[in-house]
Amino acid sequence: MLERHLRRFEPFRDLAWNELTTVALHSQVLQLRARRWVVRPGRQLNGSYFLWRGRLSCFAPDRTLRHGSR
Repeated sequence: MLERHLRRFEPFRDLAWNELTTVALHSQVLQLRARRWVVRPGRQLNGSYFLWRGRLSCFAPDRTLRHGSR
């Protein structure tokens, strides 16, 4: 099931099904409640993160990311 959702993101669109399945096996879905920090100021995230649904406010008050945006 996760494979289907990964296809929505550009880096995964052209992968063969078996490669996509391998990526899905090494992936996890994080669900955060509203107004929760993804990463605290001064810390860094390791790995790659993709916004599946919702929106994400950045440190700059005028910057908001939405799913599907770059």
